[in-house]
Amino acid sequence: MPEEGVCKLSHEEILTEEELIDAIKAAASLGIYKVRFTGGEPLVKKNIVSICEKTGQIPGIKEICLTTNAILLPAIAGDLKASGVSRLNISLDTLNPEKYAHITRGGSLEDALKGIRCALDTGFSKVKINAVLIKGFNDDEIRDLAELTLKYPIDMRFIELMPMVEHGFSADAYMKASEVLNAVPELTPVSEDSKGSVASLYTLPGALGRVGLI
Repeated sequence: MPEEGVCKLSHEEILTEEELIDAIKAAASLGIYKVRFTGGEPLVKKNIVSICEKTGQIPGIKEICLTTNAILLPAIAGDLKASGVSRLNISLDTLNPEKYAHITRGGSLEDALKGIRCALDTGFSKVKINAVLIKGFNDDEIRDLAELTLKYPIDMRFIELMPMVEHGFSADAYMKASEVLNAVPELTPVSEDSKGSVASLYTLPGALGRVGLI
């Protein structure tokens, strides 16, 4: 989150719900069958459930996914699933409350964890947790994050820091995703075919979920 916050746009500067649905209909007519709502944080949009529901009614759309920080999920998870959302990607870069508050500019780690538990209890078909690897920030938490798969049936995915936007970290903060294997050497490649996956998949002995490297 930028220190100065984000620039809020007026209603006239953003797509209406009808315009957004028209755009998705056009995409579906060209063969697009999977839609992901991301952000920013899509759950702050008051009509997100209606948007997801109308998206699911478009001929040709087979899957609706959503990327979120999970903080607002407890109040809306059931409605999202009922509207047709089947998969969730949840951003979680740290399990340290102070670090979480810092990187999110005041967010609550406990609220995020409640959202993750709610997503699992609601029964979404796939829940993926995304953590960006940042040397000097969360590289000491790799094992703790990976071991979430021992407790939850999730995909815990580690993503390399991309120098595409101003994120407040120096070039020294970059670390290869393969360093996860050094931190957790007991990770073993999954035997199932992961063709089409953006992540190289691994598992811990006795885990309920998998670890992905991106």
